[in-house]
Amino acid sequence: VRLLYVTFGISTHYTFGVYTIFPIGLFILSPIIFPRDIPMLTKWKAKRNKTHTEPLFEKSLNEDPVNVHEEKDPGGWLNQTELKQIIVGWQFWYSTAWGAMNLTATYFYIENLNTFLKWITDGDDDKVNLGTYVFTFLLPCSAVFTPITSFLLDYFGTEMPVLIMSVMSLLTGTICLIHSYWLQYVVMLLVVFNRFFYFATAPFLLSKMYGEKIGPGTVYGIFLCLAGLVNLSNYAFSSIVLNKNNMFYVLEPVLNGSCFVLGLGVAFLIRRWKNLSYEVVK
Repeated sequence: VRLLYVTFGISTHYTFGVYTIFPIGLFILSPIIFPRDIPMLTKWKAKRNKTHTEPLFEKSLNEDPVNVHEEKDPGGWLNQTELKQIIVGWQFWYSTAWGAMNLTATYFYIENLNTFLKWITDGDDDKVNLGTYVFTFLLPCSAVFTPITSFLLDYFGTEMPVLIMSVMSLLTGTICLIHSYWLQYVVMLLVVFNRFFYFATAPFLLSKMYGEKIGPGTVYGIFLCLAGLVNLSNYAFSSIVLNKNNMFYVLEPVLNGSCFVLGLGVAFLIRRWKNLSYEVVK
């Protein structure tokens, strides 16, 4: 709001009015903005399947030959139908470690962004304020990525999205090491998209792993609670960063590098679990 007022002279009344009207208008116009039948994607789907040209998202999972074995198995890929069985399984804890690391890395960046910008701009308040304002504007706008995440999850399952998240984490940790103020806007976009993608992919992944019998909300709730507890470690990390300026350049790559490694492991396990599930049903 301050950025728009100071830089462009736009009244705060207009800004807050747009912030209020925009979500309501987006909700009302969503059937028009995000139609079920998107010509370009429908054409791509027809070329991919080489059989028919159904509208996007029209086909149910029950009709998708890739997911037939998944729907027949009430325990998902892992055939685990009891909550206790899930909690004691190493698969759940590995997936939770991946989720906790992604959550911690994301909020470590968000919490220390202002401090990081001060170091990289040598205390230039104008650039620090501009970067902070831009990021706070981008964060709530992440909903615009919904068509992208929906498309990836619907047509590529969970393996490809997890790999994409891993690559974005690697890029985030790498670009942060480059002492360039303008490149940090690329990092901001990566963090905003990765955060939104995470909250879309994680529950979808757990529902595929454990099926619908227990209820994906229960498993996801435990998953998110444990990830949130690990995320509390950011208080310690932020304290370290404040006391030792150069530690951001150590912790940020380490956290994102861990996300990359764990994400590759999850993607490998997804392919293995799907194959094992298919063999069992077969």
